[in-house]
Amino acid sequence: MNHPQPVDTLRMPMSTVHALVDVLDRPGASFAGNNRRRLTRYSYTRPLVLSIYPPGQQRPPVTDARNFITYGRNLSAGGASVLHGAFVHPETPCELQLMDLDKQAHPAAARVVMCRFLTKRIHELRLRFDEQIEIARYIRNAEQQQPGTKAPARKPAPQPSANVGRALVISAFTPQGRAAEAALTALGMSVAHAATSREAYAATKDPVCVIVVADEPGTTPLLDLVSGLRRRGCNAAVLVHNSVPAAARLGDELFGVRVIDQLNDGPALVGAALGSLAAA
Repeated sequence: MNHPQPVDTLRMPMSTVHALVDVLDRPGASFAGNNRRRLTRYSYTRPLVLSIYPPGQQRPPVTDARNFITYGRNLSAGGASVLHGAFVHPETPCELQLMDLDKQAHPAAARVVMCRFLTKRIHELRLRFDEQIEIARYIRNAEQQQPGTKAPARKPAPQPSANVGRALVISAFTPQGRAAEAALTALGMSVAHAATSREAYAATKDPVCVIVVADEPGTTPLLDLVSGLRRRGCNAAVLVHNSVPAAARLGDELFGVRVIDQLNDGPALVGAALGSLAAA
């Protein structure tokens, strides 16, 4: 009997998924998780079909399954982490369709051991397989860690300075951008301009900087900007006005981004920047 067609509850392009995983895996990030697992985790970022069964059933029939397209974050011999668009109760039985190196699908029976809210509609599900898998079948050149060992410790995140003295405004020639520039200049800050997020990335050299996004057409360039800065070790604060179309899809803690209502209040902008830097 065939499984029902899977539903994609996130509908994210893979470029956004990769940028999101980059931020989640950033050393010291509040969503990076811990290193207390017994088995090595490997990056496994791709669409994966997850069949979720009604809670409490030991061996549910296929017809009871609800099938979803999820997005993998990582994989170990004992379980996986995937991104999903809804909350799922712990201990819910499920089945994850893993793709091997030859692009063949293999079902892995599992249970949800944890579901945590990330931002907006995005949740991370951590799954424990009923039986361990052969990790080398799915990860090229992977070596499975022996039980009882730990993954290598992550390096601590660089600590940002509390001195915010430079600002860069994206689309500074919009009314919102001009308001932000005037408010920051009045506080004695040095203000530069960038037309797009890509220009802002190229121009941002300082480890501490306020980036005010006044107008940006899509989400992905912003995600690329933030994940790129973090990979480079730059803890610049990124403030996004709520009129920006991407603002509704960005989370404060997750991306090191603060969504703001007013751009003409200099002290409020600096306070939001310092708050964002402290959380980054």
